Amino acid sequence: MQCPRCEQPLRARAVSKVPVHHCAGCDGLMVQLKHTVQLVQALGRQLDEQPAIDEHIEPVPHDGVTLHCPAGHAMTASGYMGARIAIIDRCERCKVLFIDGPEVEPLVRQYLRTKARGDDRRAHLDQQLAELDKRVTQMLMTRASNNMMGGGGF
Repeated sequence: MQCPRCEQPLRARAVSKVPVHHCAGCDGLMVQLKHTVQLVQALGRQLDEQPAIDEHIEPVPHDGVTLHCPAGHAMTASGYMGARIAIIDRCERCKVLFIDGPEVEPLVRQYLRTKARGDDRRAHLDQQLAELDKRVTQMLMTRASNNMMGGGGF
């Protein structure tokens, strides 16, 4: 199997048990679509530091060249997670992605930053819900206490 970018041989290997094909020539990675998130998570665990939720990630320039998968099909290029930080190449027919070597770390950082932002939002919402729950409980207890003392009902 040849690399879509530099036509060097792709070698099968595993990244934390996730099967990929790696190109020693350009450091690109070919991965089955179904393993993409697992791969990005595994690579994220290998980073020295996790990105901050407000970290700026410099976009990787894309050359606009249409790559072809090892089966010869034209691959579509699009921004990972809808952003244009890392442009990845995808073959719908073969269900594979090709990530150019220079795109790997920015793509992983983007995924982790997005996940951290979501985790931060969830924690904030959980806190707001806990505060609301506490206020509603206090309100209901006050009304119940008033009802017991003959102060009226709802």
